Amino acid sequence: MKKMIVILMFASFVAILTSCEPNANASDKTLAQKQEQLMAEANAQVGMPAIVNFQERKMMKMIMELRRFLIRMKNRSIYQ
Repeated sequence: MKKMIVILMFASFVAILTSCEPNANASDKTLAQKQEQLMAEANAQVGMPAIVNFQERKMMKMIMELRRFLIRMKNRSIYQ
């Protein structure tokens, strides 16, 4: 009797596992959404559409901020 229950449980477990078909498209959709979020974040942080590489965008933003900072420091008097 115990063997029969174990065999039925094993058979039902195998049937459940084989009946579920993994959805490969869900993975692709998730990856596409993540990529879109990353690009939106890159555009929000830097906002330079001509540069495609994310690291290059961040570097360009840093350069522009440093340039702005140096210009402000140049125009500032020492005695203020």
